[in-house]
Amino acid sequence: MVRIAVLGCGNMGLRIAGNFAYFGHIVKIFDSDLKQLDTACERIHYDEDQLYRDGLIEVPKFLGQILCLNRLEDAVKDVEFIFECIIENLELKQTLLEKAAQFASASVIICSNTMRLDLDKMSENLPHKENFVGARFLFPVYYVPEIELNPTKTTSTQTIAALRTLLERMDKVLYFRSSPDPLILDEEQRETRRKAQIESLKKSSGVMVVRGRTLPGLTSSNRFNHSGNRSDLIESGNNNGNNSVANENVDCSICMDRPRNSVIRSCNHFVTCYECARLLYNRKDPCPVCRKRIDDVIRVYT
Repeated sequence: MVRIAVLGCGNMGLRIAGNFAYFGHIVKIFDSDLKQLDTACERIHYDEDQLYRDGLIEVPKFLGQILCLNRLEDAVKDVEFIFECIIENLELKQTLLEKAAQFASASVIICSNTMRLDLDKMSENLPHKENFVGARFLFPVYYVPEIELNPTKTTSTQTIAALRTLLERMDKVLYFRSSPDPLILDEEQRETRRKAQIESLKKSSGVMVVRGRTLPGLTSSNRFNHSGNRSDLIESGNNNGNNSVANENVDCSICMDRPRNSVIRSCNHFVTCYECARLLYNRKDPCPVCRKRIDDVIRVYT
């Protein structure tokens, strides 16, 4: 599991936090508005119930933990990723991110969910600008897999690779904006996507479908073309199967560190290490893939 801070407890920030918790991560939500924080748990429970009614989870409870905090220092301490989701005001975002960077570790990856603001200006005073990137989720977050990726002139390939690893393990699809205007789904499109996601789950017998990837494997030798042409990062369809993204992940989907070596019964999913599987079982949490009850855990020796 990954430690994540979400700054902003509005409709978007709360759903982004919930989406991370859905996949088992530890999420700390920060907001200076105590009224927003006071209603956060109630709104999260509403989302859990909705996903349960739609059949996306077996029990109305997210796998991960969500903590609501009104001290920025507590929210960003020891986290690996920060996702900023406050109102579209450049000065407010700059101030918040600069304060967050003071309290967070030097290696933390900071992402902004901004729709239209200048990301280079937003990050100009950050101490580690190479760790900053735009990552815009689409609403409704739980049902739309696409995330708009907007690197700045100083975003490093290591930052992109780390963010991509986190999000693609949640079956998210990263894409670059192809026009000056951001993609915005209207109410009809949102409802269509929601129904499509539910139908996709049913067709896959309760297992979330892993969608196609849109970015190539990134290494330290990759570089962005900051002239605005990012075609060098778009995955080529003619890669002869050599792209590292196509390879099956063999590490635990929970801790993302130890190898997979256990089978969850009775759904028989093979996605975790034995330690994490036992943790889920002891906490009476559901399977992280199909959300069904875990009856037993079997260690696999190879």
